[in-house]
Amino acid sequence: MRFSRLFDFGAAAGLSLALAPGALAQDWQVRSSVERGWSIGTVSHPSDALWLQCAAFDPNAPGADPFYGEGINTTPYGLTIGVADKLAARYWDGAGEPALDGVTLQVLGGLYPLPKLYLNELSSSDWESVVSLGSQVVLAFAQGENMVLRGPDRGPMTRLPGAGITDALAEVIRFCDAAWQGLGAPLPPSVEDLVGAVRAARPAPQRPAELASAPSLPLPQTIPPVIQSYLSRKCEGGWRIGAAENFSGSDIDGDGQVDILANWAGITCEGTQRGLAFCGAANCQIDLFLSTRGYANPEELLGSNARFVTDNRGRVAILRAGTASLCPDTSCDKPLYWNGASLQ
Repeated sequence: MRFSRLFDFGAAAGLSLALAPGALAQDWQVRSSVERGWSIGTVSHPSDALWLQCAAFDPNAPGADPFYGEGINTTPYGLTIGVADKLAARYWDGAGEPALDGVTLQVLGGLYPLPKLYLNELSSSDWESVVSLGSQVVLAFAQGENMVLRGPDRGPMTRLPGAGITDALAEVIRFCDAAWQGLGAPLPPSVEDLVGAVRAARPAPQRPAELASAPSLPLPQTIPPVIQSYLSRKCEGGWRIGAAENFSGSDIDGDGQVDILANWAGITCEGTQRGLAFCGAANCQIDLFLSTRGYANPEELLGSNARFVTDNRGRVAILRAGTASLCPDTSCDKPLYWNGASLQ
């Protein structure tokens, strides 16, 4: 069974839908998040009976915390299938390790066995198994037909609608694929059909036509002392400034003085923190130092780069770029304006 045939990409834009995190794909819900180095995408039914999840962890991301997502599987191009404890627990006899074998997914008369389910008491409190994105059970989910999850006795554990799961699953695969690519994970041959179809269906991001580069203001000849102190605190010691292209100046707060964008891709720490300490595999911390704050307490962004732009009303804003996992659904194409208290 070829994944591209299931999705009928030539006739429908189903996989190119831009679903915002938390939006309902008919009966299925999509959630995606990037936090503390973890990129996590989940498809779930509102009944919480069953969910599908993929994830990636970037240990080099700013603020990365390996314990934040402890217990979540991060196998590249793998998918965790979770079955609610309220459905699965009654099949376990209580002896030995909490594990459950013989669960199957029924779609259009076909039965697709799930690998053995194990109780994950660390992160979800549900019963989980991990499959390759190229497995037959994933392709069965993707058919978009009504489903029956059957227990070891072949009795129905739950019935689930198929409406919306095709689009929801594609959105989550797209999200995790971008994260795995950012970490340099190779694409296994067994998933090339599926992931290739999802990639081909992604619409090209379009930036607002009314945005142009903002007037540039010269940077100070000497780094302001308050910024120097901030860099020393972050690096816990010395630091070194690199390529000038990682720094730019304009007036976003409207006081006539230069405001500074500093991408940590151009700052090398030489203290307790070493190297590009605030950059991950693709994205870095980016600081906005405002003159109205005396360059103290910078606004923090995350991205591969950021620049000052102006709209057709002459307002200065910031436009950032980043990996698809950081900027799902072209969310980074929205300019950020300073409202006097924060970037919005």
